[in-house]
Amino acid sequence: MALSDDSREPMALLAVYQQLHNATLLAALRGMDEVNRSYTVSQREALATEHLSCQEP
Repeated sequence: MALSDDSREPMALLAVYQQLHNATLLAALRGMDEVNRSYTVSQREALATEHLSCQEP
């Protein structure tokens, strides 16, 4: 049974929506990963600075 053009259009729109949604989620996850990485680096730098300041005479 072949689908009519009318029934294929909503499926095509749904596929486009799903791709856009997935791309948005992926971008958000990548952004969160970058924020986490930056936070971790800044925390390490703060700890290293604190450790060095404790060793000063």
